[in-house]
Amino acid sequence: MSFDFSGDFDLGGKSSLGNLFGDGNEDMANFNYTREEDGRSSTPQTEATPNNDAPSVLYGVAAYAYRNVGGQYQNAGRLGCAILGSISKKSYTLTVYQSNKKTVSKVTITKDSVFTPQPNNYVNFYDDSRQNWSLRFDKPEESRKFLSTIAIARYAAGSVSSFITQDIEIGEADVTIQKGDSVEIFFRYSLPDGDKIGKELEGNFGQEKGFKFKVGKGKVIVGWDEGIIGMKTGGSRIIAMSSLLAYGAAGTDKIPPNSDLILEIQIKRHKHKGVEVASGAKKAETETKPQKKEETVVVADKADEDEDEEDGHDSSEVDPTAQQKAMLMARMAKMGTSMLPSTNPTADLQQQAMQHLLQQQQQQNNMNGFQDTNAMFLQQQQMQQQVLQQQQQQQQQ
Repeated sequence: MSFDFSGDFDLGGKSSLGNLFGDGNEDMANFNYTREEDGRSSTPQTEATPNNDAPSVLYGVAAYAYRNVGGQYQNAGRLGCAILGSISKKSYTLTVYQSNKKTVSKVTITKDSVFTPQPNNYVNFYDDSRQNWSLRFDKPEESRKFLSTIAIARYAAGSVSSFITQDIEIGEADVTIQKGDSVEIFFRYSLPDGDKIGKELEGNFGQEKGFKFKVGKGKVIVGWDEGIIGMKTGGSRIIAMSSLLAYGAAGTDKIPPNSDLILEIQIKRHKHKGVEVASGAKKAETETKPQKKEETVVVADKADEDEDEEDGHDSSEVDPTAQQKAMLMARMAKMGTSMLPSTNPTADLQQQAMQHLLQQQQQQNNMNGFQDTNAMFLQQQQMQQQVLQQQQQQQQQ
């Protein structure tokens, strides 16, 4: 067997799987495999052999491996990873090996096996010796292909009476999908082809709008309705379901009666209790987007703007004290109180109103953090003096 790996994993010539993994298993001999770069599944090339039960290579790839030792991940180097299987025996394994053909880790794949995708192309799992591993793939396409192959191997291992789910990407939202939630998804479904995903029968990947439905309301088949629960916005998953949870004995025009089904879904949008749940990417974009500050805008009279322009002044640069005084005068005018000084008793009322408004303005400015207490006190004293001077001038006249 020869892997089309780069570097140390390009073995060259032909080598049996038994020699490659160093276990002397004759069932693993006489296969020649080259990793397929395109397409949905890899097809092993078999030479003439009387052993029809020998395992085939479903997928092979090189990845960086990390072994969990005492809660700390230690780099085990760049290793080869091969998913092997025999459809007749319903036997599937993941083998991780070094370039010197030494087996480093082995996982017997069953329908209950757990392979967990993580950010940055990592996949976490436990091997048969209960050793925890994490693999880091070079490309997102490699981790997706690896997990898709794990999904079909788990299904083909047998005895799926209901459905199994295999996450391909987790998604980054804070809330998972629950019954009663509304979702918009992309999907495609296929029939299983032995231990491979068969030809797509229907789907909407690549379209602008997804398929919308409410979870748990019987709008889709049971395996779909149940298998989507727990997903997050931006996540993708493969659901392999028995015919009982698909279209059963009736089938459809595209699906034969009593056919199991492979469903691939990706969550585009998710609403929980009527509120849309944003993915991690959308949340980060919202949090980093500059927020527009609310500012108090004083609209100057048109005649004042024209005068400022003639004098060569920019009317947008307003003196803070003058701006506050103008605002106070405007508020007094709305209250029906004149700002002009008077010799009649209403002058005392005007003075009290001015004091009250100044106190309100001081409290508001202190809350908004525009000016400190000392500055406001000085401005208040200046404005009071200006009012008193205007009253004295009016009395003298």
